[in-house]
Amino acid sequence: MLARQDGETWALTAMNNAATPRRIQLKLPGELRQHAWRDALNPQLGKRTASGATLTLKLPARSGQVMISVP
Repeated sequence: MLARQDGETWALTAMNNAATPRRIQLKLPGELRQHAWRDALNPQLGKRTASGATLTLKLPARSGQVMISVP
């Protein structure tokens, strides 16, 4: 997992190099917990929010996700 900030916007990237899908739970630092998130590659999936300090992602096999913070 990699986190980057550009002004008020955050991006989280996660990769899965395995041959099978993976479900991962990201423990977010305090400053990122209040954000809603959208999948930058599949925006039709809608917004997601963290459950407490954890954001759960389902990563396809040999793929990844880019999550962008939204107001």
